Amino acid sequence: MITKNTIIFSIRLLVSLCFLVFFPLLIQAADVELTVGNGSGLPDSQNNPLVVSLLNLFDPVKAVQMDIRDVDDYLVCTGCTPDPARAPTFECYFNELVDGSCRVILNPPELELISTGDGPIFTITYDVSPSAPSGECRDLNPENVIVLDQNSDPLDAISTPGEFCFQSDIDDDSIPDDEDNCPYVSNPDQLDADSDGVGDVCDNCPCHPNSPALGTCVKNVGGVMMSYREGDSFITCEDNTVCTATDGTCQKEQGDYNENYIGDACECYANLISDGTINSADLLDLQQSPCFGKTILANPGCQEYDLNGDGRVSTWDYIILKLHYGRDDCETCGAGIPPPAPVPKTGQILCWDSDGNSTNCNG
Repeated sequence: MITKNTIIFSIRLLVSLCFLVFFPLLIQAADVELTVGNGSGLPDSQNNPLVVSLLNLFDPVKAVQMDIRDVDDYLVCTGCTPDPARAPTFECYFNELVDGSCRVILNPPELELISTGDGPIFTITYDVSPSAPSGECRDLNPENVIVLDQNSDPLDAISTPGEFCFQSDIDDDSIPDDEDNCPYVSNPDQLDADSDGVGDVCDNCPCHPNSPALGTCVKNVGGVMMSYREGDSFITCEDNTVCTATDGTCQKEQGDYNENYIGDACECYANLISDGTINSADLLDLQQSPCFGKTILANPGCQEYDLNGDGRVSTWDYIILKLHYGRDDCETCGAGIPPPAPVPKTGQILCWDSDGNSTNCNG
């Protein structure tokens, strides 16, 4: 006689058997997605890293093999390193194929498996051909992918290409344009004395910040745009807020009001005795000058005391000197740096606007 309890037991047994039979198959059939991470490199550069990731892995695997395909043959594989966080004891090696791609093989020792989980499985290093097109990107595809599970049975793998971008270096200083603090003038040392993000060799004010990100407070005094001191210091700013209390504005973008290649933040108008420091000697020289109150037209010899260039030696000139009193960096800051000459490469024509900024004439 079949009782209710017998039926319930039979159903539970059947479910358990189905689970034991089919669940491993479900795991076995799970796809393994392979993704090539973003890479980049300058033409003719060496030992660039490129990360390959393994996604959606349910079980540990025993081996992985794939061809890293660069269709234009701009990359040359030079090495392969397994990711230590995934499995510290498997080997990674490669051989270059006839078609320009390289074959990467992950081969664990007999009892070691590549661990379960998503993320990088290895990093290859490569050299970039000098003929690689700067500023352009290509797909880098994993092909002929073989993934073996822990029983050495193959798993289906979906390979996902990754984008590889060849970086541009217009001035040939081995610093990519998007990282170069002076992309049109060679400066491999990347020196930036005022830490404003503009390299010294192309900064019209190397002693005080005046870049898109960081500036110095300036104000219009008697028709000239000049920085000014608050106590013993000039005022560094990121926006106008900090300058408002002193009736100034935050000068950024390499501002040059009188277009003499000296940034407004560095312009020295009052170094009358030309010793690089604005001090009591300059103040005394202006106060004792017979030029005060006179026009330059009638008194050409008074030109040096007309600090704001308005044609008259007046109170404005005295105010300008007082605002810069104590400044000692006129020689280093006020030399003036003309806009850098363009360094065009093949197929690229550079133009310059009135502010000395470069544009691509080809659009």
